[in-house]
Amino acid sequence: LTDLPGFIEFESAPGSDIKAMFQAYGPDALSLLRGFFVYNPSKRLTAAEALEHPYFRVAPAPTPVERLPVLPPKPEKLSVLAAGAAIAAAKR
Repeated sequence: LTDLPGFIEFESAPGSDIKAMFQAYGPDALSLLRGFFVYNPSKRLTAAEALEHPYFRVAPAPTPVERLPVLPPKPEKLSVLAAGAAIAAAKR
């Protein structure tokens, strides 16, 4: 790779302090985030590994689906033609 035109070799730099960035998170959450933020994809947590992480087995348990809030339905979106007609009518 070093023979490629325009090749630039970057110096290694220390990572960000995840604990300082996510101060309210516990150790299991920080560990999971560190696994996601690994730059090398071959060393990064896979989805299957992430689901086996202790973060998903410690209290508090997830909220049961039936207790999750229900969002109000979204208003119907105007079609592009209807929006154009509304703009034209407003200019009259």
